[in-house]
Amino acid sequence: GTTAMTNGSVYYKYVPKKTKYTNNHTALESANFNKNIFYYTIYVGDYDSSAWLKQYIPTYFADSKRGAFALMWSINPNLSYRIPMTFDYMFEKLSSKDYIVGGSGGAGYIIPEGLFHDKSLAYMGEKRPSGNAAAGTVWANYSKPFYDRFGLEMTGFIINGAQHYMTENIAKHISMYSPKLNFTNCHFTPIVKYNSTYFVHCHNGIDVGQSDVMYNHARSTMSSGLNYSAYRTVDTSPTKINQIVTDFNSYASGKGLIAKYVDPYTYYNLVQASGKATNLGTATLPSTSSTPQTATPRP
Repeated sequence: GTTAMTNGSVYYKYVPKKTKYTNNHTALESANFNKNIFYYTIYVGDYDSSAWLKQYIPTYFADSKRGAFALMWSINPNLSYRIPMTFDYMFEKLSSKDYIVGGSGGAGYIIPEGLFHDKSLAYMGEKRPSGNAAAGTVWANYSKPFYDRFGLEMTGFIINGAQHYMTENIAKHISMYSPKLNFTNCHFTPIVKYNSTYFVHCHNGIDVGQSDVMYNHARSTMSSGLNYSAYRTVDTSPTKINQIVTDFNSYASGKGLIAKYVDPYTYYNLVQASGKATNLGTATLPSTSSTPQTATPRP
């Protein structure tokens, strides 16, 4: 099964070939923003589990469609302690159209809002020890060496639990290690920025045959002339992602929408050039009472 992790006691003793790896940071297209085009990109994951990464990466990196178009592979970098040989394999085989970005929140899997509130402690009648460092800073300092080692400047899907909005405080800490582009489950703040770090809502879970779902998302959550969206896939091959892109472009065209799939760095440059992002210092955030009380499900 996909959760099987054989030989872990052997793999973690593997000595990586490098202390620092070269990632792909090149935008494949110019940042000439066109207000008549709807730009989108796709999260390729979920690689926050050592078992998933070990089993799927060798298969998907051998897919004939890999390297034919841009792919944003979302990887949890602290798995490099658990299955380091997979990271050597990935970076040795990167094409000019493969982009490695961080996983769910940084070097691990967190809900950022939980770093700044002590609701669970209060429920148990406890208080955070006064000598403890601020959790956001601890998390940023923990994640940054991993991001530096693998040349990561972006994060694929920041899941902020049931708090579906990005706050200035969370963005400030994430920007310390993931300084360019970050995708989130925060539909109340679909495109926002903190200084030069951008946060864009990512639709959770698409597959082949769901062009209508992608189109409806583009015309609902990402409406009001935002021109942008992102879509999350789970354990999906390059061949299937290519089919998703081809089908959606055709479907959108039939609805009178020009849809253009781009790599994450072109996407980042276009978002900057368009001026569509709201500065978090001036963004209107919803009250907690208006926030859905269910966390983003994992397909």
